[in-house]
Amino acid sequence: MTAISKPVFETLLKHKNVGTACVSTFLFLGKSIVLCAILSFIMNASHWPPEFVSRIQQQFPEESSAFLAALDETPATSLRLNPNKFTSSLPYAQVPWHPDGYFLPERPLFTMDPWFHSGMYYVQEASSMFLAYALGQVIDFQSSLRVLDLCAAPGGKSTLVASLLSEDSLLVANEVIRSRAQILSENLQKWGAIQAVVSQNDPEDFQALPGFFDLVLVDAPCSGEGLFRRDHKAAEEWSPAHIHLCCERQRRILMDVWDSLKPGGILAYSTCTFNEDENEHNLDWLLQQVDAEPISVEVPTTWGITLSSYKALPGYRFHPHKVKGEGLFLTLIQKGAIGTDFTFRKKKKKQFLQPLHKDLMPKVEGWLKERDKWAYFQGEEQIFALPSAQASAVEILTQKLYLHHIGVNVGEIKKQKINPSHGLLLSPYFGREVFPSVELSQLEALKFLKKEPVKTNLPKGWGYTTFGGVPLGWLKELGNRANNYYPHHWRIRMNIPNESPLFTMHKV
Repeated sequence: MTAISKPVFETLLKHKNVGTACVSTFLFLGKSIVLCAILSFIMNASHWPPEFVSRIQQQFPEESSAFLAALDETPATSLRLNPNKFTSSLPYAQVPWHPDGYFLPERPLFTMDPWFHSGMYYVQEASSMFLAYALGQVIDFQSSLRVLDLCAAPGGKSTLVASLLSEDSLLVANEVIRSRAQILSENLQKWGAIQAVVSQNDPEDFQALPGFFDLVLVDAPCSGEGLFRRDHKAAEEWSPAHIHLCCERQRRILMDVWDSLKPGGILAYSTCTFNEDENEHNLDWLLQQVDAEPISVEVPTTWGITLSSYKALPGYRFHPHKVKGEGLFLTLIQKGAIGTDFTFRKKKKKQFLQPLHKDLMPKVEGWLKERDKWAYFQGEEQIFALPSAQASAVEILTQKLYLHHIGVNVGEIKKQKINPSHGLLLSPYFGREVFPSVELSQLEALKFLKKEPVKTNLPKGWGYTTFGGVPLGWLKELGNRANNYYPHHWRIRMNIPNESPLFTMHKV
């Protein structure tokens, strides 16, 4: 075998084009196949930042080759079914740590599936679903809880936790960036999360709610090393300086939100990165600042999850060569006895939410099933319904936070008439028998989701479309035409492909 000098090796590592040329040359000259394999490996490894490669080699000396090679594999496609909407199983491999999680054999065009737009399932990376398993070992989700998902967009972990919570619990899903808060709101409404509100606040704003939450989730903004396989742009943005910046921001976030956790409450901290600075070292730093203890959970060894232990701090790591999922770090912390539970006080100012006027209540009668479950409110021209058990808590939130979305958006008041809202139709409690409906084919459904006109034989007035018996959106029949009321910002923007059949979970 022809030897490679160290200078040539280093040059090939830094210059991918040179590596390509060398491989071609050696193949043409008929040199050693082994040499070509080595050069190919160098060429593939070169697109990761050299500092990142060096750090992985130091952090995982016995596994670094397999670790880095796995980052070039095709990422798995997984989804999680909505247990309130999708009641059957799928003929696919199941995610080991979540009963509603499945791996698909290939990635379909989800946008072309009407059920995707109706919240029948959420396309979520498998590793992220582990949060439900870990929390299930330490929290009684049958009790009434108040939960904060601090960095919630686009909504994967919020919809995950919403499915665990009892209906008299409260989920505050927060996102500081407005555009991302809109996406978060859309996904929670599609999921039908009746006990969720969406806030748009900086972490420090939650200091106004001391001892309010039983559970706080911090899926912290990070350097994104665990996303390299799925998104190569994350590697382009990576640098040691970025890691340092992320560490400082993560520590600020943790301290800003800590007081909002009640004594004995649980903090779940996660990132999608591999380095210890943003993970174990940050949590060790937090434990030196506050009264808290780490929590361990039992994890089957067959799942391939790596248990890290830094100064007896248990962390759960998902490495690309060991699990069928992307990079994740998760740990759980329990707050000590220092602090006080939140005290509910009388209203000090006029509320944004007011009880729904008695004259309007008959107009929405039956729109949501189980009338006694709900407290109805109106804010400006919008009507919201909340599980009665958390109505007072949400009134407190309106004084302390900027709320982007609240519970179920039932309708909009228009000159003493009420137009039904899209969030109502997506709720699992939607009173479907109150309005007429029309079933659409998949092609018709996709055209409707693009906000194109749909011909119906419905009576005049409000009605809704379905696909596979699942509600899609509102229309209003005027006699000579039907107006499409699918939310403008939610519409499908891409062209409908000509190939047939199009993917839909309805036919799986």
